[in-house]
Amino acid sequence: MGKLKTLFGLLIAACITAPPFVLGPALVFGCFLCSAEARAEGTGAEASQGDRPVTPETYFINAAGTGAGTLLRGGETPEATPPATGTQRPKAAAQEPLLKPPGDAAGNKPATEAVRDKPAGQAARSRPAKPAPAPPGHEAATRGASETRITKLGFSVKGNRTCLIFDAEGAKPKEIGPPSDVGISVFFSQIGVKLPDKVFKDGKVAAKEVKFRRESGFFEVMFREKNTLVASQVRPGKNGKYTLTLELTPPGKTALPQGVDGKPASESAGKSVEKAPPIEVKKVETSELFVSKVSQQIRNAVVNAQALKEGEAQRTAGLASKPRAFAEPDANGLALYASANEKFENCSRNLVFCASDIIDAYDEALKAGPLSSQAPLAMYRSAIAQFIMGNYSKADKLFRQVTSGWPDHPVASRCWVGIGDIYNKRQSYLEAMEAFRWALRGASEKDDKAAAYYELGKVYLLLGANKESLEMLENCIGQQPDYYTKKPDVFRFIGEANFALGNMEISKQHLLRYVNYQQNAPDQDIILAKIAEIFLTQGELEAAKKLYAFVQKYYTDSEGDLVCRIRQGELTEKEDLDQAINIYEDLRSKDLSPSLRRIVLMKLAGLNLKRCDLAHSLELMDEAFPAKNDGSSPPGTAALRERILCDLVKQYFSDKDFVKVVQLHDKYRRVFDSIQSPDVMEQVAESYASLKFYSNALPIYDKLIAKGQRKGDDLLLRCASYALRLNDNGRSFQYCKLVQSDAADLKKSEMLGHIYYRDRKYADAVKSFGKVFDKVKGFELDDPDSFAAYGYCLFQAKRFDEAIAVFQKAMLRAKSDDTYGRCSILLTLSKCFAEQKQFSKAAETMETAIEASGEEQKNELLYEIAKLYIAAGQTDKAIGSLNRIKATEQPFWSAVAQQQLNSIDMSQASAVR
Repeated sequence: MGKLKTLFGLLIAACITAPPFVLGPALVFGCFLCSAEARAEGTGAEASQGDRPVTPETYFINAAGTGAGTLLRGGETPEATPPATGTQRPKAAAQEPLLKPPGDAAGNKPATEAVRDKPAGQAARSRPAKPAPAPPGHEAATRGASETRITKLGFSVKGNRTCLIFDAEGAKPKEIGPPSDVGISVFFSQIGVKLPDKVFKDGKVAAKEVKFRRESGFFEVMFREKNTLVASQVRPGKNGKYTLTLELTPPGKTALPQGVDGKPASESAGKSVEKAPPIEVKKVETSELFVSKVSQQIRNAVVNAQALKEGEAQRTAGLASKPRAFAEPDANGLALYASANEKFENCSRNLVFCASDIIDAYDEALKAGPLSSQAPLAMYRSAIAQFIMGNYSKADKLFRQVTSGWPDHPVASRCWVGIGDIYNKRQSYLEAMEAFRWALRGASEKDDKAAAYYELGKVYLLLGANKESLEMLENCIGQQPDYYTKKPDVFRFIGEANFALGNMEISKQHLLRYVNYQQNAPDQDIILAKIAEIFLTQGELEAAKKLYAFVQKYYTDSEGDLVCRIRQGELTEKEDLDQAINIYEDLRSKDLSPSLRRIVLMKLAGLNLKRCDLAHSLELMDEAFPAKNDGSSPPGTAALRERILCDLVKQYFSDKDFVKVVQLHDKYRRVFDSIQSPDVMEQVAESYASLKFYSNALPIYDKLIAKGQRKGDDLLLRCASYALRLNDNGRSFQYCKLVQSDAADLKKSEMLGHIYYRDRKYADAVKSFGKVFDKVKGFELDDPDSFAAYGYCLFQAKRFDEAIAVFQKAMLRAKSDDTYGRCSILLTLSKCFAEQKQFSKAAETMETAIEASGEEQKNELLYEIAKLYIAAGQTDKAIGSLNRIKATEQPFWSAVAQQQLNSIDMSQASAVR
């Protein structure tokens, strides 16, 4: 500690003589250096007020300052500044140090706070201090089934740390802590199976004892040393099982966190020099990082809640019109009340440990004197004890007995607060708000009004009504400026509300006060993350980075740490893409909330897109936000998904992998409907056309043409060709009509020739085909084949010489595997030769056609060949063809062939005579 004082003294001296522009950075560096030295010296809660202990939870932050110079550590005590709520703190509070270490008057708070009124003859009253609820979106409790079964308790000791490992199944803890100076309690809705109490005799174990209380729904861990630090983590398993880990660290001794692989968390992967195509990955909005987990349905209910009148309303059913009269009991009854009150006041600091005894004591007193003037307070205190034990139904009954029996009694207002707390536990937020309003209406003292305003502010904040929340919380401070001494959370809630409203400077001031005044709060990680977010928003990057590093070191894998690491990843993106991806991949492996997981996956999707790993990018995108049947996407996600799909289409199309393009379009059809890139959509259409799915290609082209995104005669002619292949002649003709340029006239004529041919308008077809053939002696279309179509039209027009020339060209480019097409051309060509009396050529051509024909057509063609050879005077060849028919042994064709042979024999015999 002497080294720390010397170092700190040199730092102060340097700061006094340093110019203003170096004062802030020097102070920050010195503060973090001092904190490290203090931890090395091992200072703890046993230090005096002059030598304030420095632990991972002790940060001295000047809420009035700005920039990097606002982060102070070590023994400094900056002057406190009044809350920015329109009210001034009293002088006594201003002189009190703003920041107090764990274990002092602020850090060592009792488990219950003083009850607000003070009846005659009583020195002090107490009410239970509920752990401050986590801010919207960061609840500590995890809800599941109503019953919890604790099946195993294990522990391990690593240096000065002790890890208590509870294997459990069913409902997860509703609340964990906060710890008192001697122990910590973990609360459940109900514990169905428990273990026997465990006593640790080994002095190295930071825990002294674990007590299981099944009937009360909680268990307690007793510390071996006072003010032991506690970190908790719930790791989910399979089939409703999970592991709860409590890590205990004696005060003044800090454990260095490690990564999941056992290596120091500071180690990072090497940088990559790979360049990525220019693309901007959107920065995560603050509201997305700190999103509330309260459903939108509950948030919408605020609108109805705001419509409720703040003034007097008709009392709810069951309220008595007149208060019950008091009747004092005998001396024995009064003694029972006095004994119960004494027991309550003696246990007020740790009410949870003797709640059962308090309930029994007040039950006896109430039985002896149910109408005593002390009965309302007794019921209230008994209800508090029931509430602490998790018996909410019994607590609610006692609270309502007071509000209905003695509605104007000072304690009735506090009972309405208790009723509201029970509604909050049940997530009945609107009913809770109404209960707190009743508390406000019935409150006669300023501290009671302050409490009601405070509770209303909390509920409004939980529901996302930040403006209304801020108003209630400011009213609380207005009623009692030092209310933070009872409920330090008021700083936090005011900071939270201003944070959500964008009042960053005011938010920072109050959040800084909160973390310094409530240094053992279980939610400090997320608050520090918000403070870092404010520094980042205000352009104070170095201050933000220091807080990021601090949270990561001392709150590893907490929600605040995860938020900070997302921001660290963003800061790394421009400098080292691979390192940023490593950060997000590591986060992806953590147990993230759904909102944070989606953010991390979106980040990875964007960076992998930037790195051109498109397929992986799409997988990540689908994991974050699976594509919906209606094509809708959450705000801010549609553009990224569309960009990935567009780039993937271009890549697959360039590789001529048309199948993947088609599969992509089929899977994300609704998403593609909203894509505005005509180039991409044309590539999709062409992929369908390349696979001969013309009916899929044409609707896409029709949309592009209708929107004016694609024009041109070449496109129209392609569409006409696709329609023609679908035998949709009318549609093809409409496309052709839209073609106007002279440059496309020949292609248009060729297309019209096919249309006329299909419509059997052979003269028009010959005219259209001939216009092209006369100029270029060739056609472009080969599917369908223009030569074959033109030749057939010439045949129908009885222009056989021209048809023969065209058919011969058609045979030159006919595909070898297109047997039907080749056979059709040869047969028509044979008919052309026959019409010109070239029977021998006709027969030879038809013989070639037999090779491309099927078996069912073979005998017919052989018979026609025989007739052609007879006409050519080549009887021997005709007889050969007829004998081939007889060899097939088909009765019909054998008879026909024999008849023809008989005819040939008779003709030959007649010629001999």
